Amino acid sequence: HANQADSREAYATRLKLMQTIDQLSKKGTHSVDVVATTSTDQGLPPCDEACASSSPGCVACYWSERMYSQYQSLMHSSKFGWHIRGDTDSSNRLYDVISSGAVPLIIGEGMRASLPFKDLPWDDMVAVARAEEVTTIDGFERWLAKEESVAPKRLEALQTHGPAVLWHVDPSEVALRVLKEARSLAARTDVATGGGGV
Repeated sequence: HANQADSREAYATRLKLMQTIDQLSKKGTHSVDVVATTSTDQGLPPCDEACASSSPGCVACYWSERMYSQYQSLMHSSKFGWHIRGDTDSSNRLYDVISSGAVPLIIGEGMRASLPFKDLPWDDMVAVARAEEVTTIDGFERWLAKEESVAPKRLEALQTHGPAVLWHVDPSEVALRVLKEARSLAARTDVATGGGGV
């Protein structure tokens, strides 16, 4: 699901991905049944209730706040969900994707590095692509075919480890992880600056 695709520099990959998915849907390929590539640009045609229920899905639609229930429904019926860089490397979309039971698709090592809790087996849980792999039709189809073959293993890892990042599943576990990671970061910072310890 690609939200807020616009002309800002940070959104260039997102825009290219939306264009690739749009071309893919016009090609009539069956590698993607329902795709959501939406925007908050009110100049685009509005997304409607039927949009996400059949191929090619929501392609370059305006996604208003009233569509949130459709977003949730679409996420829960998805095998994959995009976690793409916007203004920052992190986004609540990662948690939406994990919570819905889909495999997060991440573009770029910067996004991979921004994942929380370094002790989790993220490489088993998420699919990471280089922008060049997914911003052409042939590249996207090859990459998605490869990822579909390992999706069951990723989903198994997500079922095991995903709750560790979801506040609504186990808030005390997530809080403990946040505190441990903050302490670890403070200790590394202290060592790097020659401080007296944590």
